[in-house]
Amino acid sequence: MAIGSRLRIEPGAAVLRIARQRLVDGEPMSLETIHVLDELVPGIDISAIETGSFYALLRDQYGVIPTDAEQTHEAAAADATEAALLGLTEGAPILTLDRLTRDQHGRLFEYTHASYRGDRYRVTTHLTLDATVDSMSPQTAHTSLVNKDF
Repeated sequence: MAIGSRLRIEPGAAVLRIARQRLVDGEPMSLETIHVLDELVPGIDISAIETGSFYALLRDQYGVIPTDAEQTHEAAAADATEAALLGLTEGAPILTLDRLTRDQHGRLFEYTHASYRGDRYRVTTHLTLDATVDSMSPQTAHTSLVNKDF
């Protein structure tokens, strides 16, 4: 699906693409490609997110407050580019993440795709259950992506 369709914007609307390779102790751990509505970040200093939080920059510099996101994790095999950038062999297992984020106005403003080394991460989800519900369905879920080597 095209980025514009994911963000539900008009064809031709400007979208800033930020690609980064995340390192831990000099070792490649993940690849992240962020797509954000260009109109929200005029004159952005990309170097500001090299060592800091992208969401903190959005909040502090642009008044954009991420409030809600839908995130999907999926197992995949590294393609040639991912393998080269993550220090893996092509076809090695990776964990991918796709996220659509809304701001304080309910507007979709960010789509991110990330690839994590499958040998260095695990996903943990904390579920809060409501004992009064017959089905014991989770009422809330909190998921964390944990680097298991460092």
